[in-house]
Order: sequence, then C-alpha cells, then structure tokens
Amino acid sequence: MPLQLQLQQILGALPQFLPELFLGVAFILTLVAEVLLKISRWSAKQHTILSVLTLVFLGLSLILVLNQWTDNNRFLFEHLLFLDLKAVYFKILLTIAAICTVVHVQIKKTDLPVEFYSILLAILLGLYLMTMAVNGLSIYLSIELVSIGGYLLVAFGTGTKSAEGGLKYLLFGAVCSAIMLYGFSWLYGLTGTLDFTDPIFAQNLSQNSKF
Repeated sequence: MPLQLQLQQILGALPQFLPELFLGVAFILTLVAEVLLKISRWSAKQHTILSVLTLVFLGLSLILVLNQWTDNNRFLFEHLLFLDLKAVYFKILLTIAAICTVVHVQIKKTDLPVEFYSILLAILLGLYLMTMAVNGLSIYLSIELVSIGGYLLVAFGTGTKSAEGGLKYLLFGAVCSAIMLYGFSWLYGLTGTLDFTDPIFAQNLSQNSKF
C-alpha cells in the first residue's frame, strides 16, 4: 500500500481515537503538574490538587467515550484496533472504575505517592487500547502498558515488602511477556499475519496439521 494512502488512513482514524489521545495528553499534563506543584507554594496540597485534576481528566475522557456510542464498528490504524459497541461499553466501565478509585483514595486518605495519579491514567489508557486490540502487536503493547503501571503500583509503599513484591511482579511479568511474544511468533509463522480478524488467520491456522 502506498505511503500516502497509509497516512490518510491513519489521519482518518484519529477522530475515533480521541479518548486515547486525550488520555495520553492528560498523562503528560499530570506529570508536569506534579513537578510544578512540588516546587510551588501549594506543595502541601498537591495530593488534593492532583486528585481534582485527575477527576476532571477522567470526566472529560468519559464524555469522549460516550460520544463513541453511536460512532463505532470500524477498524483503526490498519486493523490494529477495532472500535465497536462492546469496546465502548467496557471503556465506560473502566473510566467509572478509575473515577471511583480516585474518590476512594481521597475518602480513605491513603498515603500514596503523587505519581499514583499519572500512573492511573497510563493504566487506563492501556485498558482502553486492550478493549479494542485485535492484532497481536496491539494486544502485546496494551498489555505491557497496563503491566508496567501495575509493577509501579505494587512497589508503592514504605516497607521492604512493597519493593520485594514489585520486583517479583516485574520478574514474573517479564517471563510472561517473553512467553507471549514466543507464542505470537509461532502464530505469525503458521498464519503469516497477526491480524486475528483476517480470514487468512483462521484459515491457515485451521489447515495446520499441528492444530
């Protein structure tokens, strides 16, 4: 496919990718806000400010996802993602769960590092991608984005048990990631594609004598 046509398809998919783009920008803005608050006179209230800022970002992302309810059932970025009603439904549930998480942390006044809020947005972005992933590459990248955030959340804490748990989770995740990549390489070798929606994938897989 010509490069110009590929660029046109990528640009054409951006309007249906707005929630994910917004979360990426929100993640960066939250990181910048963390740095600025630490050196400002509002450093004592940085948890409260960041929680409110995160809730605003989550509320806006929820609005963007709700707008996708009637604009779905299409492939994005050369069959890497597929936006359908199920994906929109799960993205709504995930966003509501993230909002409840931030509210719960504030009600319980849990002593967490300020990086918690940016990591939460990054994990939510990975979960958004996971709901739409239909290609081996997009599935792997979305799982890794969620997993890396999970490693960091497990390591949060003041004791040695938190660091030990984070390290064990990291090692376990690295092994699982290697096994998953190995499995994807087999699938690609047997079918010639990692697009799970491609009829060639199912056809070549069913014709293989090992299956």
